[in-house]
Formats: sequence, C-alpha cells, structure tokens
Amino acid sequence: MATRPTAVPTSFPEMIELAQFYLDRFHKTQDVIDLYPAVLTTAHVPDWFVEGVLNRRLENERHALETEFPIWRTMKDFANGLKHAVRAGLRDPSAARLLETERAATEYEHLDWWDHAGAPDQEIWQIEHDGQLRSIYSLCKHFLNEFRTWVIPQLPPPK
Repeated sequence: MATRPTAVPTSFPEMIELAQFYLDRFHKTQDVIDLYPAVLTTAHVPDWFVEGVLNRRLENERHALETEFPIWRTMKDFANGLKHAVRAGLRDPSAARLLETERAATEYEHLDWWDHAGAPDQEIWQIEHDGQLRSIYSLCKHFLNEFRTWVIPQLPPPK
C-alpha cells in the first residue's frame, strides 16, 4: 500500500502518491467513501503532469490525452459526474457522467477478476467503459500504470 500522505500535494510525484494511496484504500474497502477521493485524484493526475511539469495548458492537450488514454475519458466523466450536476437535455452525457454504477461480485470470466481475486465475494463498484461493466478500481489502476509508463520518457532531465 502506498504511504499515507502527510501534506497536500505540491508536485506531480506527490499527486501520484496521493492517488495511489486512495486507490489502494478503495481497493481494500470498496466503500463509497473511498471511491470519491480515489476517482478524483486519479482523474486529475494528468493535470499535474501537463500543467505542473510540462508547463502547458491541459486544455490544449486534452484531445491527445483522451485518444492516448480512453480509460481517462471514462474516469474524467465519472469524476465530473461526482463533482457537478448534469442538466437534463443539455447534451447526451455518458453513463459514467450520469454515475450509472453497479455493485456486484466478480465472476471468473469478468475482465477485472484478477484485480479482485483476493476477495472474490466482495462486491465491487463498476461503471460502463467501452460497452462493458468494468471495475472502477481496475480502470483507475490501469490508467495510473499506463500514464506512469507514458510519462517517463517525457520527464525533463534533472537539474
């Protein structure tokens, strides 16, 4: 499990650490109280990299990031659904944005079974991603891992 943060993050590595801490805690509990910070911190990791490390506007990078990381789009929709009301009829929001979630135990055939194999009877939070119900924990975990791998070659050299 990630180390429990002792301060508000002030850098990209600290934000990754905070997201990992909340994600690990959510994995263990599958409690709605842990879902919120896990999703919000994970969904905002790219902001900290683009704005804080690359010194570029996230708005200018959003499309490229959504193309590179389709999971991020789902997590972002879900995070925004948690934070903001969706006005009826304004546009056709995604299932994730509408917070259409489901709790269920994972079956062996489930795409995310291996991420939850240690607690097979535990009900997990799921949302729709690419037409399938997916574990929120697994989506966040896979996104963070993919993002870390993608970021490494782009990090500026140490000063």
